[in-house]
Amino acid sequence: MADIARLLAFRILTKWQRSDHYIDRILQYELNHTSLESQGRNWVTEVVLGTTRHQLHLDFLIQRVFKGSYKKAQLELKSLLRMGSYQLRFMETPTYAAVNEMVELSKDVKLTKASGLVNAVLRKVATLNLEEALNQAGLKGIQRLSVEMSHPEWLLNRWHSQLGETGVRLRCECNNSVPKNWIRYNRLKVDRHTWELSLSEMDLSWKRNDHFPDFYELEHAGTLFHSKAYSDGWFSVQDVAAGLAPRVLAPQASDRVLDLCAAPGGKSTYLAELSGGEAQIFAYDVARVRLEQMTQNFKRLGHPGLETVEGDVAEMPLPEADKILLDVPCSGTGVLNRRADLRWRRQPQDIQDLVDIQEQMLENAWRSLKPGGRLVYSTCTLEPEENWAQVRNFLEKESTAEIERVNDKQLQAFMDENGAIVTLPERDRMDGMFVVCLRKQN
Repeated sequence: MADIARLLAFRILTKWQRSDHYIDRILQYELNHTSLESQGRNWVTEVVLGTTRHQLHLDFLIQRVFKGSYKKAQLELKSLLRMGSYQLRFMETPTYAAVNEMVELSKDVKLTKASGLVNAVLRKVATLNLEEALNQAGLKGIQRLSVEMSHPEWLLNRWHSQLGETGVRLRCECNNSVPKNWIRYNRLKVDRHTWELSLSEMDLSWKRNDHFPDFYELEHAGTLFHSKAYSDGWFSVQDVAAGLAPRVLAPQASDRVLDLCAAPGGKSTYLAELSGGEAQIFAYDVARVRLEQMTQNFKRLGHPGLETVEGDVAEMPLPEADKILLDVPCSGTGVLNRRADLRWRRQPQDIQDLVDIQEQMLENAWRSLKPGGRLVYSTCTLEPEENWAQVRNFLEKESTAEIERVNDKQLQAFMDENGAIVTLPERDRMDGMFVVCLRKQN
Protein backbone atom coordinates (compact mmCIF):
# COMPACT_ATOMS: atom_id res chain seq x y z
CA MET A 1 0.00 0.00 0.00
CA ALA A 2 1.33 3.47 -0.94
CA ASP A 3 2.11 5.83 1.94
CA ILE A 4 0.27 9.04 2.79
CA ALA A 5 2.94 11.34 1.29
CA ARG A 6 2.73 9.73 -2.15
CA LEU A 7 -1.04 9.72 -2.13
CA LEU A 8 -1.04 13.39 -1.18
CA ALA A 9 1.47 14.37 -3.89
CA PHE A 10 -0.57 12.46 -6.47
CA ARG A 11 -3.79 14.16 -5.36
CA ILE A 12 -2.25 17.64 -5.53
CA LEU A 13 -0.79 17.14 -9.01
CA THR A 14 -4.03 15.72 -10.37
CA LYS A 15 -6.16 18.42 -8.74
CA TRP A 16 -3.94 21.09 -10.31
CA GLN A 17 -4.33 19.57 -13.77
CA ARG A 18 -8.12 19.71 -13.39
CA SER A 19 -8.35 23.29 -12.09
CA ASP A 20 -7.21 26.83 -12.82
CA HIS A 21 -5.75 27.27 -9.32
CA TYR A 22 -2.02 27.82 -8.82
CA ILE A 23 -0.25 24.74 -7.60
CA ASP A 24 1.44 26.46 -4.67
CA ARG A 25 -2.00 27.36 -3.27
CA ILE A 26 -3.30 23.82 -3.71
CA LEU A 27 -0.12 22.50 -2.06
CA GLN A 28 -0.42 24.86 0.88
CA TYR A 29 -4.08 24.03 1.41
CA GLU A 30 -3.42 20.29 1.39
CA LEU A 31 -0.42 20.60 3.71
CA ASN A 32 -2.53 22.62 6.13
CA HIS A 33 -4.96 19.70 6.29
CA THR A 34 -2.56 16.79 6.68
CA SER A 35 -1.09 15.02 9.69
CA LEU A 36 2.25 14.43 7.95
CA GLU A 37 5.40 15.27 9.90
CA SER A 38 8.00 17.68 8.52
CA GLN A 39 9.96 15.02 6.61
CA GLY A 40 6.86 13.86 4.75
CA ARG A 41 5.72 17.42 4.08
CA ASN A 42 9.13 18.30 2.65
CA TRP A 43 9.01 15.24 0.39
CA VAL A 44 5.56 16.17 -0.91
CA THR A 45 6.67 19.74 -1.54
CA GLU A 46 9.75 18.68 -3.50
CA VAL A 47 7.92 16.12 -5.62
CA VAL A 48 4.94 18.37 -6.39
CA LEU A 49 6.91 21.48 -7.28
CA GLY A 50 9.78 19.64 -8.92
CA THR A 51 7.47 17.52 -11.07
CA THR A 52 5.64 20.68 -12.12
CA ARG A 53 8.80 22.64 -12.98
CA HIS A 54 10.23 19.78 -15.04
CA GLN A 55 6.95 18.64 -16.61
CA LEU A 56 7.97 19.21 -20.24
CA HIS A 57 11.29 17.41 -19.71
CA LEU A 58 9.56 14.49 -17.99
CA ASP A 59 6.85 14.23 -20.64
CA PHE A 60 9.51 14.06 -23.36
CA LEU A 61 11.19 11.10 -21.63
CA ILE A 62 7.89 9.32 -20.99
CA GLN A 63 6.74 9.78 -24.59
CA ARG A 64 9.93 8.13 -25.87
CA VAL A 65 8.94 4.83 -24.26
CA PHE A 66 5.15 5.06 -24.00
CA LYS A 67 3.20 2.70 -26.26
CA GLY A 68 0.18 4.47 -27.68
CA SER A 69 -0.93 8.09 -27.36
CA TYR A 70 0.50 9.63 -24.20
CA LYS A 71 -1.29 12.91 -24.96
CA LYS A 72 -4.64 11.13 -24.71
CA ALA A 73 -3.76 9.27 -21.51
CA GLN A 74 -5.89 10.09 -18.46
CA LEU A 75 -4.58 12.73 -16.08
CA GLU A 76 -4.23 10.30 -13.19
CA LEU A 77 -1.90 8.08 -15.23
CA LYS A 78 0.16 11.10 -16.31
CA SER A 79 0.52 12.20 -12.66
CA LEU A 80 1.80 8.73 -11.71
CA LEU A 81 4.32 8.59 -14.54
CA ARG A 82 5.56 12.13 -13.98
CA MET A 83 5.97 11.58 -10.24
CA GLY A 84 7.89 8.37 -10.80
CA SER A 85 10.05 9.85 -13.55
CA TYR A 86 10.91 12.88 -11.40
CA GLN A 87 12.08 10.63 -8.58
CA LEU A 88 14.19 8.60 -11.00
CA ARG A 89 15.75 11.46 -12.93
CA PHE A 90 16.04 14.27 -10.37
CA MET A 91 15.89 12.74 -6.87
CA GLU A 92 18.17 9.79 -7.58
CA THR A 93 15.66 7.42 -6.00
CA PRO A 94 16.73 3.79 -6.64
CA THR A 95 14.87 2.33 -9.61
CA TYR A 96 13.33 -0.56 -7.68
CA ALA A 97 12.01 1.81 -4.99
CA ALA A 98 10.53 4.44 -7.31
CA VAL A 99 8.95 1.86 -9.63
CA ASN A 100 7.50 -0.29 -6.86
CA GLU A 101 6.09 2.72 -5.05
CA MET A 102 4.35 4.02 -8.17
CA VAL A 103 2.98 0.56 -8.99
CA GLU A 104 1.52 0.33 -5.48
CA LEU A 105 0.15 3.85 -5.79
CA SER A 106 -1.54 2.97 -9.10
CA LYS A 107 -3.47 0.23 -7.27
CA ASP A 108 -4.49 2.56 -4.44
CA VAL A 109 -5.89 5.17 -6.85
CA LYS A 110 -7.92 2.60 -8.79
CA LEU A 111 -5.56 2.32 -11.76
CA THR A 112 -4.75 -1.34 -11.16
CA LYS A 113 -5.13 -2.16 -14.85
CA ALA A 114 -2.38 0.36 -15.62
CA SER A 115 0.09 -0.96 -13.03
CA GLY A 116 1.91 -3.07 -15.62
CA LEU A 117 2.21 -0.05 -17.90
CA VAL A 118 3.52 2.09 -15.03
CA ASN A 119 6.11 -0.57 -14.22
CA ALA A 120 7.31 -0.90 -17.84
CA VAL A 121 7.44 2.81 -18.64
CA LEU A 122 9.29 3.82 -15.49
CA ARG A 123 11.91 1.08 -15.86
CA LYS A 124 12.62 2.31 -19.39
CA VAL A 125 12.68 5.98 -18.32
CA ALA A 126 15.31 5.09 -15.73
CA THR A 127 17.69 3.84 -18.43
CA LEU A 128 17.18 6.55 -21.07
CA ASN A 129 20.15 8.66 -22.11
CA LEU A 130 18.89 12.23 -22.54
CA GLU A 131 21.42 13.25 -25.19
CA GLU A 132 20.68 10.21 -27.30
CA ALA A 133 16.94 10.71 -26.93
CA LEU A 134 17.19 14.35 -27.99
CA ASN A 135 19.33 13.42 -30.99
CA GLN A 136 16.97 10.64 -32.03
CA ALA A 137 14.05 13.07 -31.83
CA GLY A 138 15.95 15.47 -34.09
CA LEU A 139 15.65 18.38 -31.64
CA LYS A 140 17.93 21.39 -32.14
CA GLY A 141 18.30 24.98 -30.99
CA ILE A 142 15.48 26.48 -28.92
CA GLN A 143 13.29 23.41 -29.34
CA ARG A 144 16.01 21.24 -27.81
CA LEU A 145 16.71 23.75 -25.04
CA SER A 146 12.99 23.93 -24.28
CA VAL A 147 12.91 20.20 -23.53
CA GLU A 148 16.22 20.14 -21.67
CA MET A 149 15.32 23.07 -19.40
CA SER A 150 11.55 22.48 -19.32
CA HIS A 151 10.44 25.94 -20.44
CA PRO A 152 7.94 26.80 -23.21
CA GLU A 153 9.52 27.58 -26.58
CA TRP A 154 7.76 30.94 -26.99
CA LEU A 155 9.32 32.23 -23.78
CA LEU A 156 12.82 31.03 -24.65
CA ASN A 157 12.56 32.69 -28.07
CA ARG A 158 11.80 36.01 -26.35
CA TRP A 159 14.77 35.69 -24.02
CA HIS A 160 17.16 34.40 -26.67
CA SER A 161 17.03 37.70 -28.58
CA GLN A 162 18.19 39.51 -25.42
CA LEU A 163 20.51 37.01 -23.76
CA GLY A 164 21.76 34.48 -26.30
CA GLU A 165 21.77 30.75 -25.60
CA THR A 166 24.22 30.88 -22.69
CA GLY A 167 22.20 33.59 -20.93
CA VAL A 168 18.94 31.76 -21.52
CA ARG A 169 20.38 28.55 -20.10
CA LEU A 170 21.57 30.35 -16.97
CA ARG A 171 18.15 31.91 -16.46
CA CYS A 172 16.44 28.55 -16.91
CA GLU A 173 18.79 26.88 -14.45
CA CYS A 174 17.91 29.54 -11.90
CA ASN A 175 14.19 29.09 -12.57
CA ASN A 176 14.52 25.34 -12.05
CA SER A 177 16.29 25.73 -8.71
CA VAL A 178 14.53 25.59 -5.36
CA PRO A 179 13.79 29.15 -4.18
CA LYS A 180 15.39 30.44 -1.03
CA ASN A 181 13.38 30.96 2.16
CA TRP A 182 13.40 34.68 2.95
CA ILE A 183 11.95 36.10 6.16
CA ARG A 184 11.57 39.81 6.96
CA TYR A 185 11.66 40.61 10.64
CA ASN A 186 9.12 43.11 12.00
CA ARG A 187 11.14 46.02 13.36
CA LEU A 188 8.02 47.41 15.08
CA LYS A 189 7.53 44.28 17.17
CA VAL A 190 11.02 43.04 18.02
CA ASP A 191 14.57 44.39 18.11
CA ARG A 192 17.19 42.76 15.92
CA HIS A 193 19.15 41.18 18.79
CA THR A 194 16.08 39.49 20.27
CA TRP A 195 14.96 38.31 16.83
CA GLU A 196 18.32 36.76 15.96
CA LEU A 197 18.59 35.18 19.39
CA SER A 198 15.17 33.56 18.95
CA LEU A 199 16.25 32.06 15.62
CA SER A 200 19.36 30.59 17.18
CA GLU A 201 17.39 29.23 20.15
CA MET A 202 15.15 27.35 17.68
CA ASP A 203 18.31 25.86 16.10
CA LEU A 204 17.50 27.54 12.78
CA SER A 205 20.36 28.21 10.37
CA TRP A 206 20.08 31.82 9.21
CA LYS A 207 21.95 34.51 7.33
CA ARG A 208 21.24 38.24 7.20
CA ASN A 209 21.08 39.73 3.69
CA ASP A 210 24.18 41.78 2.85
CA HIS A 211 22.28 44.61 1.13
CA PHE A 212 18.97 44.67 3.01
CA PRO A 213 19.41 43.68 6.67
CA ASP A 214 15.67 43.44 7.39
CA PHE A 215 15.73 40.16 5.42
CA TYR A 216 17.01 36.79 6.61
CA GLU A 217 17.68 33.64 4.63
CA LEU A 218 16.71 30.45 6.46
CA GLU A 219 17.61 26.94 5.37
CA HIS A 220 14.44 25.47 6.86
CA ALA A 221 11.68 27.81 7.95
CA GLY A 222 8.89 25.32 8.69
CA THR A 223 9.19 25.25 12.49
CA LEU A 224 9.12 29.05 12.59
CA PHE A 225 5.42 29.04 11.66
CA HIS A 226 4.54 27.01 14.75
CA SER A 227 6.49 29.26 17.10
CA LYS A 228 5.57 32.08 19.44
CA ALA A 229 7.53 34.39 17.13
CA TYR A 230 4.88 33.78 14.46
CA SER A 231 1.85 34.29 16.69
CA ASP A 232 3.46 37.40 18.18
CA GLY A 233 3.94 38.89 14.69
CA TRP A 234 7.72 39.06 14.70
CA PHE A 235 8.16 38.29 11.01
CA SER A 236 6.67 38.07 7.52
CA VAL A 237 7.54 35.85 4.54
CA GLN A 238 8.82 38.00 1.70
CA ASP A 239 11.51 37.65 -0.96
CA VAL A 240 14.21 40.30 -0.79
CA ALA A 241 13.31 41.60 -4.24
CA ALA A 242 9.68 42.10 -3.20
CA GLY A 243 10.90 44.50 -0.53
CA LEU A 244 12.56 46.83 -3.05
CA ALA A 245 9.43 48.74 -4.09
CA PRO A 246 8.46 49.77 -0.53
CA ARG A 247 12.05 50.91 0.10
CA VAL A 248 12.00 53.01 -3.08
CA LEU A 249 8.70 54.62 -2.05
CA ALA A 250 10.20 55.37 1.40
CA PRO A 251 6.99 56.31 3.27
CA GLN A 252 7.22 58.92 6.01
CA ALA A 253 5.16 59.28 9.16
CA SER A 254 2.87 62.00 7.76
CA ASP A 255 2.20 60.33 4.39
CA ARG A 256 -1.09 59.06 3.07
CA VAL A 257 -0.10 55.98 1.05
CA LEU A 258 -2.11 53.85 -1.36
CA ASP A 259 -0.89 50.31 -1.95
CA LEU A 260 -2.75 49.26 -5.07
CA CYS A 261 -3.06 45.55 -5.98
CA ALA A 262 -1.86 44.86 -2.44
CA ALA A 263 -2.54 41.13 -1.94
CA PRO A 264 -1.07 39.12 -0.32
CA GLY A 265 -0.11 42.19 1.74
CA GLY A 266 3.63 41.84 2.26
CA LYS A 267 4.42 45.20 0.68
CA SER A 268 1.69 46.92 2.73
CA THR A 269 3.12 45.67 6.00
CA TYR A 270 6.65 46.64 4.99
CA LEU A 271 5.42 50.14 4.13
CA ALA A 272 3.96 50.36 7.63
CA GLU A 273 7.20 49.18 9.22
CA LEU A 274 9.38 51.53 7.16
CA SER A 275 7.23 54.48 8.24
CA GLY A 276 7.57 53.54 11.90
CA GLY A 277 3.91 52.58 11.97
CA GLU A 278 2.92 56.22 11.48
CA ALA A 279 1.92 56.48 7.80
CA GLN A 280 -1.75 56.21 6.82
CA ILE A 281 -1.86 53.23 4.47
CA PHE A 282 -4.75 51.93 2.37
CA ALA A 283 -4.34 48.45 0.87
CA TYR A 284 -6.50 47.81 -2.22
CA ASP A 285 -7.45 44.57 -3.89
CA VAL A 286 -10.27 43.32 -6.07
CA ALA A 287 -10.81 40.02 -4.19
CA ARG A 288 -12.67 40.16 -0.88
CA VAL A 289 -11.33 36.83 0.39
CA ARG A 290 -7.73 38.05 -0.03
CA LEU A 291 -8.56 41.28 1.78
CA GLU A 292 -9.96 39.27 4.70
CA GLN A 293 -6.77 37.20 4.85
CA MET A 294 -4.69 40.38 4.74
CA THR A 295 -6.68 41.93 7.59
CA GLN A 296 -5.97 38.91 9.79
CA ASN A 297 -2.27 39.12 8.98
CA PHE A 298 -2.20 42.87 9.68
CA LYS A 299 -3.57 42.13 13.17
CA ARG A 300 -0.97 39.41 13.76
CA LEU A 301 1.82 41.81 12.84
CA GLY A 302 0.41 44.60 14.97
CA HIS A 303 -0.53 46.94 12.11
CA PRO A 304 -4.19 47.74 12.94
CA GLY A 305 -3.85 51.14 11.25
CA LEU A 306 -3.61 49.49 7.85
CA GLU A 307 -6.97 49.73 6.10
CA THR A 308 -8.17 47.45 3.32
CA VAL A 309 -10.32 48.61 0.42
CA GLU A 310 -12.12 46.39 -2.09
CA GLY A 311 -12.24 47.51 -5.70
CA ASP A 312 -10.80 47.52 -9.21
CA VAL A 313 -8.03 50.14 -9.18
CA ALA A 314 -8.02 50.31 -12.98
CA GLU A 315 -11.39 52.06 -12.90
CA MET A 316 -12.52 53.09 -9.41
CA PRO A 317 -12.02 56.65 -8.11
CA LEU A 318 -9.09 56.83 -5.68
CA PRO A 319 -8.49 59.29 -2.83
CA GLU A 320 -5.74 61.88 -3.04
CA ALA A 321 -2.42 60.47 -1.88
CA ASP A 322 1.12 61.61 -1.10
CA LYS A 323 2.62 58.32 -2.27
CA ILE A 324 1.36 55.37 -4.27
CA LEU A 325 2.74 51.88 -4.69
CA LEU A 326 1.44 50.32 -7.91
CA ASP A 327 2.64 46.74 -8.08
CA VAL A 328 0.73 45.78 -11.21
CA PRO A 329 -0.53 42.37 -12.37
CA CYS A 330 2.13 41.06 -14.75
CA SER A 331 3.34 37.97 -16.59
CA GLY A 332 5.52 37.03 -13.61
CA THR A 333 8.50 35.80 -15.61
CA GLY A 334 10.84 37.04 -12.88
CA VAL A 335 9.43 34.59 -10.31
CA LEU A 336 9.28 31.33 -12.26
CA ASN A 337 11.31 29.37 -9.73
CA ARG A 338 8.93 30.46 -6.94
CA ARG A 339 5.80 29.98 -9.06
CA ALA A 340 6.44 26.48 -10.37
CA ASP A 341 3.44 26.26 -12.68
CA LEU A 342 3.37 29.79 -14.08
CA ARG A 343 5.48 28.86 -17.12
CA TRP A 344 2.68 26.49 -18.18
CA ARG A 345 -0.18 28.86 -17.36
CA ARG A 346 1.09 31.84 -19.33
CA GLN A 347 0.51 32.25 -23.08
CA PRO A 348 2.14 34.77 -25.48
CA GLN A 349 -1.06 36.81 -25.87
CA ASP A 350 -1.24 37.33 -22.10
CA ILE A 351 1.52 39.93 -22.23
CA GLN A 352 -0.40 42.41 -24.36
CA ASP A 353 -3.54 41.87 -22.28
CA LEU A 354 -1.55 42.63 -19.14
CA VAL A 355 0.08 45.69 -20.74
CA ASP A 356 -3.38 47.13 -21.39
CA ILE A 357 -4.46 46.56 -17.78
CA GLN A 358 -1.23 48.05 -16.43
CA GLU A 359 -1.71 51.16 -18.57
CA GLN A 360 -5.23 51.70 -17.21
CA MET A 361 -4.07 51.27 -13.62
CA LEU A 362 -1.16 53.65 -14.05
CA GLU A 363 -3.29 56.38 -15.59
CA ASN A 364 -5.99 56.05 -12.93
CA ALA A 365 -3.49 56.02 -10.06
CA TRP A 366 -1.69 59.09 -11.40
CA ARG A 367 -4.89 61.15 -11.25
CA SER A 368 -5.06 60.69 -7.48
CA LEU A 369 -1.42 61.55 -6.78
CA LYS A 370 -0.79 64.97 -5.22
CA PRO A 371 1.53 67.42 -7.01
CA GLY A 372 5.01 66.72 -5.68
CA GLY A 373 3.96 63.20 -4.79
CA ARG A 374 5.67 59.95 -5.80
CA LEU A 375 4.33 56.85 -7.49
CA VAL A 376 6.38 53.66 -7.59
CA TYR A 377 5.54 51.39 -10.52
CA SER A 378 6.75 47.83 -10.06
CA THR A 379 6.48 44.39 -11.65
CA CYS A 380 7.92 40.92 -11.14
CA THR A 381 8.38 40.34 -14.86
CA LEU A 382 11.43 40.44 -17.12
CA GLU A 383 9.49 41.40 -20.26
CA PRO A 384 10.35 44.86 -21.71
CA GLU A 385 6.77 45.66 -22.80
CA GLU A 386 5.62 45.56 -19.19
CA ASN A 387 8.59 47.49 -17.81
CA TRP A 388 10.46 50.30 -19.57
CA ALA A 389 8.20 50.30 -22.63
CA GLN A 390 5.19 50.81 -20.37
CA VAL A 391 6.88 53.59 -18.41
CA ARG A 392 8.16 55.40 -21.50
CA ASN A 393 4.73 55.26 -23.07
CA PHE A 394 3.29 56.86 -19.93
CA LEU A 395 5.96 59.57 -19.81
CA GLU A 396 5.21 60.52 -23.42
CA LYS A 397 1.55 61.05 -22.60
CA GLU A 398 1.87 62.59 -19.12
CA SER A 399 3.80 65.86 -19.07
CA THR A 400 3.68 66.14 -15.27
CA ALA A 401 5.59 62.89 -14.74
CA GLU A 402 9.34 62.56 -14.36
CA ILE A 403 11.66 59.76 -13.24
CA GLU A 404 13.20 60.24 -9.82
CA ARG A 405 16.40 58.34 -9.08
CA VAL A 406 16.74 56.97 -5.56
CA ASN A 407 19.51 58.11 -3.22
CA ASP A 408 19.60 54.92 -1.15
CA LYS A 409 23.11 53.45 -1.68
CA GLN A 410 21.89 49.90 -1.06
CA LEU A 411 19.29 50.31 -3.79
CA GLN A 412 21.69 52.00 -6.19
CA ALA A 413 23.63 48.73 -6.46
CA PHE A 414 20.68 47.46 -8.55
CA MET A 415 19.98 50.63 -10.56
CA ASP A 416 20.08 50.52 -14.37
CA GLU A 417 21.32 53.33 -16.61
CA ASN A 418 17.85 54.90 -16.82
CA GLY A 419 17.11 55.06 -13.12
CA ALA A 420 15.05 51.92 -12.46
CA ILE A 421 15.88 49.32 -9.83
CA VAL A 422 16.20 45.99 -11.63
CA THR A 423 17.02 42.55 -10.29
CA LEU A 424 17.65 39.47 -12.45
CA PRO A 425 17.33 35.94 -11.04
CA GLU A 426 20.44 34.62 -12.80
CA ARG A 427 22.57 37.62 -11.76
CA ASP A 428 21.30 38.55 -8.30
CA ARG A 429 20.01 35.19 -7.00
CA MET A 430 16.67 36.70 -6.05
CA ASP A 431 13.33 37.24 -7.77
CA GLY A 432 13.36 39.34 -10.93
CA MET A 433 11.87 42.76 -10.23
CA PHE A 434 11.47 46.10 -12.02
CA VAL A 435 10.90 49.19 -9.87
CA VAL A 436 10.81 52.80 -10.99
CA CYS A 437 9.86 55.96 -9.08
CA LEU A 438 7.80 58.63 -10.84
CA ARG A 439 7.44 62.11 -9.37
CA LYS A 440 4.52 64.39 -10.12
CA GLN A 441 5.73 67.91 -10.82
CA ASN A 442 4.23 70.78 -8.84
